[in-house]
Amino acid sequence: RHILPYGEKTHRISQPTLYREGKLFFLGAAVAWLRLDGLNIPQLKLPRIKRKDPAFLTGDMADHIDDDIVKFDDLDREEQDVCVLLTDLFLAVVCLALALIL
Repeated sequence: RHILPYGEKTHRISQPTLYREGKLFFLGAAVAWLRLDGLNIPQLKLPRIKRKDPAFLTGDMADHIDDDIVKFDDLDREEQDVCVLLTDLFLAVVCLALALIL
């Protein structure tokens, strides 16, 4: 039995939780796919809170000094939908693969 310092407890993600999260990510990918096909889903206009990035996050990256950084909000709607689709598919595959392993 492994004893953790200071009485900390370990937290394991259960298999049903990973299946549920994987299904939610697949649902998000399906909605992004439908948006690419022309489905228009009305969105709430919520105010965004602007925050300052910590100094260590805004430093230069040596590999991409000459690349222009494109923010997600600067992309057009179709490019945003493609990004959401690919992200949701990737996370769904990761969650379901971990659920099969555990």
